[in-house]
Amino acid sequence: MNSSAARLAMLLLLFAVTAKAQTWQKLPVNGQLFSPPTWPSERGYTRLVYDPVKQQHLYMSAENLCNVYTNALWGYNAAKNTFTMLTWSGSFPNHRICNTPAAPDTATYPGDRHPYHTQIYDTLRSRLVIYSGAEALENCQGTGHGICNFPDTYHYFSSSGVVSTPGLGWTQDCGLNANLPACAPGTRQEGAMTYDGVQDLIVLYGALQHGTGTSDTWVYAGGPNTWSKVTTLCSGANCVANACGKGCNSLGQRAGHSMVYDPLNRKVVLFGGYVVGAGIENDTWIYDTPSGTWTESKSVRPPAVKYPAMAFDTKRGIIWLHTGLGNPGGDDWTYNVATDTWTHMTSITGGPVPKSQDKGYIAQNTLTMDYDPVLDSLIATADDATDITKMWQISLVNIP
Repeated sequence: MNSSAARLAMLLLLFAVTAKAQTWQKLPVNGQLFSPPTWPSERGYTRLVYDPVKQQHLYMSAENLCNVYTNALWGYNAAKNTFTMLTWSGSFPNHRICNTPAAPDTATYPGDRHPYHTQIYDTLRSRLVIYSGAEALENCQGTGHGICNFPDTYHYFSSSGVVSTPGLGWTQDCGLNANLPACAPGTRQEGAMTYDGVQDLIVLYGALQHGTGTSDTWVYAGGPNTWSKVTTLCSGANCVANACGKGCNSLGQRAGHSMVYDPLNRKVVLFGGYVVGAGIENDTWIYDTPSGTWTESKSVRPPAVKYPAMAFDTKRGIIWLHTGLGNPGGDDWTYNVATDTWTHMTSITGGPVPKSQDKGYIAQNTLTMDYDPVLDSLIATADDATDITKMWQISLVNIP
């Protein structure tokens, strides 16, 4: 090949690589926070959860800028970049009104809380399910100050398409209200859960209880509304024997992690998080619900991160991870369960990098991401130190 042909080939190769390169797009705010709000404020410890019935992303926020806890449920239309408030705790939603007390648990509405990422969508019953959380404005008896933990489970049906009456729309399945059983796992903070649609079970792992990390696995059956602890098995060099009780082996204490269910391979995937007193993790674990077995991945690992943003891509059959760490080489990775392979998607750049108004503090807990199968896009958000929710989107149409 002569020099001219070589240069042409190099230019064609460069063009091909450049053509495939993509970057996240930050969308404009398409609403207002005030009187009445048509756009949510940014809050931490919450998740974007895709609702396939209404083809919207469910997102929990707060009614004012003074309260750090969620009490309002919004639906996000990614195609139109619009939010609709679906329900709230009962007072008029206005971000300028800061004298409204935090709402307690009721039979029809969850109390104001950090939901701590434990929100999933039950596709069989077309409902959002949230579990536990905490707030710090009043104790559980409603008197004085202190930490109020919520050992409860609620669900919200999105299939009706009707915006709920304030203070209504939710159903408590277990918790503190009369005539309901207690939720067996108790209070949980910074745990993770996902929905195994094949087994029709919500899988919950780990979390903090009174500041101490837990190492157990629980499943929730939505029919009888029953939580059950699993005596799990574990396979891998870093398995911890008797971590969750005698004869119960697992990956050990974990909080601030994420879990995603892969319906094609019928496996739950857990990544990242931290161990109290031991630092941030970047390991991957695969859980098989029928056998109750955790298996450690042998793949090359992405960077360690707390509260990683993960989503399952139904078109490609892979899991996406966005770290939000601001890596110049790209923050996006994919994981293939069948081949046990993480791949750094260096052709994708940009995306949300969480930060806070507190100098030097990165609000990693505000990062969340979901997959939109209609648009074949990833949808994400993270705090950018403005208190106003900023939505990000990247099309995957050109990704094989």
